[in-house]
Amino acid sequence: MTGPGERRKPAGPRARSVRPSSGGIGRDSSSAAEAVSDDLRRGAGPLLDRRRRVVALSLGAMGALGAVAAYQNGLIRHLPEPPLPGLGAEDVDASGEAYQYLKTPDAALGLASQAVTLVLAGMGSRHRASERPWV
Repeated sequence: MTGPGERRKPAGPRARSVRPSSGGIGRDSSSAAEAVSDDLRRGAGPLLDRRRRVVALSLGAMGALGAVAAYQNGLIRHLPEPPLPGLGAEDVDASGEAYQYLKTPDAALGLASQAVTLVLAGMGSRHRASERPWV
């Protein structure tokens, strides 16, 4: 059963219902953390929809960047790309320019950037704009 402000088909049970019965190492929770869990998985509203889109786009970008990072680190020999004129992902991603900043593969820097974006998109409850306007 969904309450006000919840998605019609929420993801998973309420956080409080799966709280461990006993404490222990790494088994700590708070009502604030449970509220964030419920808001992100079960909440509805235009701001949460936008945050979910940001997460989806970031995960898609991480998939593409992961393939490029695998090539730039020598894990795979060729990047998959359509045989169209003007494309040359391997030439671009193997160039020295792709390793210029911090002398590391630029795809790794892109992955780090997308990871930070995921953290920021998931940070805070549905009322984040008023509770933490700095995010």
